[in-house]
Amino acid sequence: MLAGNTSMLKITDIGKGVRDKERLVTAHWFNPPYLVPAVEAVKGAHTSSEAAERTVAMHRGWEGCPFRSKRGCPGP
Repeated sequence: MLAGNTSMLKITDIGKGVRDKERLVTAHWFNPPYLVPAVEAVKGAHTSSEAAERTVAMHRGWEGCPFRSKRGCPGP
């Protein structure tokens, strides 16, 4: 799985040259992460639901508060 932490770039754009696009996901921590435990899991255009769910489960195990976004939206 390839995960990015950026809110500026879409994971679909980052992974244009990646062969296994179903394994691309963004796991964006809110700042500052030691105060705000929220983690946004964003699927790319080809990301599998399994990859997104594994990302959420992994962050839940780290005592984060992960949630899945319905779609990615680049930040400023």
